[in-house]
Amino acid sequence: MTKNHVLNRIKENYQDFTNSQKKIGSYIHSNYRKVIYMTALELAKELDVSDATIIRFARSMGFSNFSELRDAIRNEISIYDAPHERLSRSLEFEEDADSLLLQAAKNDFSCHEHFYNNIDYALIDAAAEEIGAAETIHIVGIGTDMVVALFLEWYLTQMGFRTVCYTDGGFGFANKFSAVKSTDLVIMCCTPRHLKDEKRALKTARSKDARIVTLTTPRAVDIMALSDISLTVETKSNEFLNSYVTYMGLCNLILIRVLEKDRNRIVKKLEENSSVMNEFDLFD
Repeated sequence: MTKNHVLNRIKENYQDFTNSQKKIGSYIHSNYRKVIYMTALELAKELDVSDATIIRFARSMGFSNFSELRDAIRNEISIYDAPHERLSRSLEFEEDADSLLLQAAKNDFSCHEHFYNNIDYALIDAAAEEIGAAETIHIVGIGTDMVVALFLEWYLTQMGFRTVCYTDGGFGFANKFSAVKSTDLVIMCCTPRHLKDEKRALKTARSKDARIVTLTTPRAVDIMALSDISLTVETKSNEFLNSYVTYMGLCNLILIRVLEKDRNRIVKKLEENSSVMNEFDLFD
């Protein structure tokens, strides 16, 4: 049994729980920010059950003990904390700035290694197919996710694809995004958290029968449920910065696969682009 997505699994499996499991699961799901600081005994007293019952619940969820379940929830919700909360939590456990720097480097390396050891090439191939078949590609990346969106827009435009990029939410976003058609593709970049505008956009795209590819985290199950293809990257946002190191690696693989599928046309387009740039005399 997977040890990820604890809160979502509690919600999904709630109807199959025993009465005592429902009592525990409901409390954890509604009070998870409190639970991550409780011991099994404290939770048992809060719910008027035995600590053995708490431990049995943890084991039914695939954990060896309650502490392991609690730590999994803590890691799971950390990406949804505000930047100042993540930074404050990190500084509580780090004795000096060098330790925080080292931890950030280790987190990036760990996520990158995990991604490349578990690449689903079939999904990357499917995403490239969707890009090649789309009339217009709508790329959404609001907030810091614009880093990913603008990267994809730049290279897909260079390759000759018709693209529209959205990096701001609100009324303007809704007005422009309403132009999405059934022949279009939406690429949603929402990492590590997603906004209400992004979810509404996916529902709009779905209602218009547009195809949807999302780049997100494995925890964003509601976003993934609205998508045709979901490419996920695990993140460890313990600092106030959102790291996009691994996401950029994923984007590179998608772009390379797109190039492989339509090599002759894209190479010709890149040659045309070079000719235009030479006319502008841009480079020394």
